[in-house]
Amino acid sequence: MQKLGLLLLLCFLITAQICGSGSLKYIKNSGQWDDHILYRTNLVGGHLFLEQDKLSFTFFDHEKLHQLHHLEVDHFESFVPENHFIDVFAYNISFLNKNPNASIEAIDKQIEYHNYFLGNDISRWASKVPLFSGVNYQQLYMGIDMNIYSQANHLKYDFIVSPNANPNQIQIQYSDLLAINIIDKALHIDLGFNTIVEQKPYAYQVVEDVIVEVKCNYVLTDNILSYEFPEGYNESLELVIDPVLIASTLSGSSVTNYGHSATFDDNGHIYTGARNFGVGYPSTEGAYQINYGGGSTDIAISKLNPDGSILMWASYIGGNSAEYPHSMYVQNNELYVLGSTNSNDFPTTPNAFDINLGGSGDIVVSHLSEDGSIMIGSTYVGGSNADGTNNIFTNYADTYRGEIIVDNAGNAYIASFSNSTDFPTTPGAYQQNLSDDQDGVILKLNPDMSNMLWATFLGGTGSDAAYSLRLDDNNDLYVTGASSNGNFPTTTGSYQENYLSGDKDAFIAKLENNGTVLAYSTFYGTDEKDQSFFIDLDTDGAVYIFGQTDGTIPISEGCYGNEDSKQFIAKFSEDLSNLEWQTVVGTGGSAFGYGLVPIAFMVDVCDHIYISGHGASPGFFTSEDAIFNTGGFYQMVLEADASAINYATYYTGDHVDGGTSRFDPSGKIYQAVCSGGGFNTTANAYAPAQSSSWDIGVFKINLNTSVVSAQATVSPSNSGCTPFDVDFNNFSTEGEYMWNFGDGSTSTVYSPSHTFESAGDFMVELVVTDNESCNFSDTTLIPIFVSNSEGVYNYSIDNACLGSPIQFTAIGATTNDTILWDLGDGTITESLNPLHNYDDAGSYNISLTVNSVCNSISVFEDVIVVDSVPNLQLGDDIEICSNETVTINAINIYNHILIH
Repeated sequence: MQKLGLLLLLCFLITAQICGSGSLKYIKNSGQWDDHILYRTNLVGGHLFLEQDKLSFTFFDHEKLHQLHHLEVDHFESFVPENHFIDVFAYNISFLNKNPNASIEAIDKQIEYHNYFLGNDISRWASKVPLFSGVNYQQLYMGIDMNIYSQANHLKYDFIVSPNANPNQIQIQYSDLLAINIIDKALHIDLGFNTIVEQKPYAYQVVEDVIVEVKCNYVLTDNILSYEFPEGYNESLELVIDPVLIASTLSGSSVTNYGHSATFDDNGHIYTGARNFGVGYPSTEGAYQINYGGGSTDIAISKLNPDGSILMWASYIGGNSAEYPHSMYVQNNELYVLGSTNSNDFPTTPNAFDINLGGSGDIVVSHLSEDGSIMIGSTYVGGSNADGTNNIFTNYADTYRGEIIVDNAGNAYIASFSNSTDFPTTPGAYQQNLSDDQDGVILKLNPDMSNMLWATFLGGTGSDAAYSLRLDDNNDLYVTGASSNGNFPTTTGSYQENYLSGDKDAFIAKLENNGTVLAYSTFYGTDEKDQSFFIDLDTDGAVYIFGQTDGTIPISEGCYGNEDSKQFIAKFSEDLSNLEWQTVVGTGGSAFGYGLVPIAFMVDVCDHIYISGHGASPGFFTSEDAIFNTGGFYQMVLEADASAINYATYYTGDHVDGGTSRFDPSGKIYQAVCSGGGFNTTANAYAPAQSSSWDIGVFKINLNTSVVSAQATVSPSNSGCTPFDVDFNNFSTEGEYMWNFGDGSTSTVYSPSHTFESAGDFMVELVVTDNESCNFSDTTLIPIFVSNSEGVYNYSIDNACLGSPIQFTAIGATTNDTILWDLGDGTITESLNPLHNYDDAGSYNISLTVNSVCNSISVFEDVIVVDSVPNLQLGDDIEICSNETVTINAINIYNHILIH
């Protein structure tokens, strides 16, 4: 069992609640605090106090603050009880045997200042209190300084060991802790409600102007921390010991956002979907909607590069009332967004299926271009009542569930809910009428959202909800959700034909690919409340679901599980007639009523099972090499058939305000977060600070077990002019790499560079192989389009015989160029190499126009007679019927062809 990797972005390497918005400022004590305090800095979730011989930390419990969040807009009705307390934890670190004559100096005085007029005791009043960017403890030990500062909003402290000074003098005692341990070479500090992690120390020396890393480890004895250097170091040079305590970051917004949804594309880019509360989201120039739409909320979308260090684009999507993101999916590098709206001016495209708000709220579906600048399609979907919001919620934010997925042709499939009797179901649909207050709805839209390909209700005489869906190899659709009634349609021979619960049972249903036939359907559950929130299929077609129960579900023999837990996973046969196994994992009970709220689910090609959720209770199993042992989010990977835990970890805090997050096929989680503060990230994160009370973040963790996954991108782009230099960026799992560039060249370099000398369309193939993985190898394809810089093009005509298709080929042109063929019989086509039949014999004036992206091309006009006879002369009229290819050098060419 091993944790193969961790990639964090836009949120949060550790669960420590450290750091505030902007760089940390160190505030001098000018009498406003107790005398032993020299400086204070404000951390998200607490404070750091700098004293003469120690540092004191205080933190408060963000989980308790969740309940206050419920009082905000669009949340459940709530109140603050009299016994609502927030836990606070304080601890100290003391420098044992420090130099009593150490001097402490603040550095880099800031322009700003603070005023303190606290209470009636004027001795505690202070004005124009200065702020600094750091504090230096000089000669903390003999020959050793300590510098405290921040870097990219990370709280940092360095020890500077002068030549020939002894670093063994450094003895740091931790006091008033529940527990402190070294785990995976990092220091884990247990606060009860959270864990602070000081990362593995980094030490270096500068040798001839080159930074040379020195191997350095923590040593912990009786809560006293020191450092060891197992390979030694050059004692005649200065040594810097740099233990990094990492802080928080989020979206870069200056206004409140609630975290809803996250997804990915094939190149590992990260997409986030937030509920935005006003002007201040970092929309980018050229994005589809750079301005806030008005009303109470908009959908706000961000796309980041794979390591979260660059915001590629960001856009609002919204109108004059309220919008909510529910689910996102990327196909062909284009983003599809499922949401709901109350706005009557939500941005729709001119040819949309529906351009008008139908009732109090509608489903909305939007399709954006790769660069976020073009709305390819956007439409309302709904009737005259409320659509797209769920009224049978159990967990906080179940209101904004539902899912969108997309097939290879770009058609969108949606699972959602409707209260409208006139919801636009299609003729012949399986269920055309609403059965009760709320039914699930399943629908399919074409890529530009102009046509409802099919739509059906799915429900009985009670409230029902469709939450998640997956396509099988035949594009038949599996759906899961919850039903409140025994009249929900099930099929004969299914695993559980009859309704058991007096509240809700989970359901699984299979619809044929035109939405007209219910092939299979079953309940699943106990005599208590049960809901299935996610569904997936394995490579053999077996069906898996992930949900919650109030009942008792027995654990199948051979499965890992935790008895009486409330989170279930179950596997069914393809026809839903047989329950192959079931288990429950985790615990029961949390601030959200269950041990975990399901937010993401996947079964990979090796049948490993991945779950992610928020509101995690204490007591879930964690692996020895877990990232954290406490936190608000939890991720688990189970072996095939749930036979054992492969890996499990807690991660960070806070929650989700609705919507789906996703695992990619290689086992990386892209998890959206609604942060109230205290999240952490790597130093190169795009947005290293939270400047609003709530903000969206996303973390990306590689939970990959033994799956080979090939993923790569290109830079600067996948199209250019000869000679075209391309850098390939490899994001694949470990293994052996074979690149085939499509022009006869290959490489085994991890991230190669390559020059395409000739024009053409090339399909670059990367094959990653690992004989120890369950799937052995994986392949990804990257199209490259190279245009001719010299603007020299040819074309060929193959077989100009009446009754046979004639192949026209534009030689030297690529799909990156603008192509226009006029085939002389009224046929105009932009196809690169059209295949065409002529109905009648005769002569036809044919033209080809190539507009290269590389330069301006003059138009040449030649009348050329084409014949199979060699040594053709211009001006000859020759009747032809030939299977032979004839090439003519020209850009814009007119051919006189006599066809028999």
